[in-house]
Amino acid sequence: MSNDLVNTLSRSVASVESPRGTIGTAFVADDNGSLITDAHVVMHDRELRVTLSDGKSYPARIKDINDLEDLAKLELIEFVPGSVPQVKMGKHSQLSKNQSLTSLGFPGAADCAQLAEGSYLHAGKRADLFSSSKLANPSARSLYAGLNDSEYARYDDGLSRPVLVSRMDARPGHSGAPVVDEQGFVRGVVFARNLFDANQIYLTPVEAVHKLLSDEKPSYRFQYKMETDRAGTYIRENPTGFLAMSSVGTYLGAKTISYLPRSSAMIFAGIGAMALSSDYETWRKSAAPKDQMKSRLALLSDASLLLAASACMGSAPLRALLPLSIAAASRIASHLIPNRLCLQSIQRVDGSSDKPVEY
Repeated sequence: MSNDLVNTLSRSVASVESPRGTIGTAFVADDNGSLITDAHVVMHDRELRVTLSDGKSYPARIKDINDLEDLAKLELIEFVPGSVPQVKMGKHSQLSKNQSLTSLGFPGAADCAQLAEGSYLHAGKRADLFSSSKLANPSARSLYAGLNDSEYARYDDGLSRPVLVSRMDARPGHSGAPVVDEQGFVRGVVFARNLFDANQIYLTPVEAVHKLLSDEKPSYRFQYKMETDRAGTYIRENPTGFLAMSSVGTYLGAKTISYLPRSSAMIFAGIGAMALSSDYETWRKSAAPKDQMKSRLALLSDASLLLAASACMGSAPLRALLPLSIAAASRIASHLIPNRLCLQSIQRVDGSSDKPVEY
């Protein structure tokens, strides 16, 4: 595969992240900015984020899933459709034996997409590849937890669905990655690998992707809510106590700084600079407005703390009190901004479940 095709494909591939870290791969699949990944990648976490090839990170929500095909369609919050190129979708998954295939994914905690090259082996069915419905349907347990037990039986239908088998050096984190032919057309999506042969990879045919993208009636209803982080939740629930604790902490911090010799300034300045650098990198990758506001307040807090630590050593406590107060207020305000899009519940649209799963 040429370098031009690889570069083009890399602009359309994104990493899927949760509080646990990088959990899989997704790709921009249509003009509306919809992303496709595997259902088992996104069904285990209440909170999802997607980082695109330009380094920008967005909160993401599930729009629909095809549980039998182990596919999910994602939507990014505050994302402008057309700002990132979509992949070229193949019309079918018919391939010749030993035909070259290429995939880009995010194995482990990789910061950039990793290339995986291989070849097509043959077509098959899930029942031929796995020994149990639990292995054949990795999203089943998380998706149907708490629902009507009889519904789990419908996963037996997924055992007969077609899959593609290829030989490729794909690793955990490639789940949801697009697999393209020599012309750059998507022919399948990585969803699993052979437990006994790590280089034998199983793909969902592209026909299933077309079906999910064209389906106007979602199979599930997902309820989301914007939330603050844990610190923000604690502040909201205990405003008086936290305000008193912050005031006392700020005053004691100012007195501590005033008693420290100026020779200690370099240590505190170094710690402050590290925090500033880390928060700057977060701000640089932020795309959604609430993410950017949260990062700006964190940067203001870091800068004020750095000023207090470097300029107020050996001075009167009141000199350090102002920058420390600004640092504390900025940090508290940043925690109070709700920028986490969290899944609250999930329910089948056809009404077959009496009660939604609460997360």
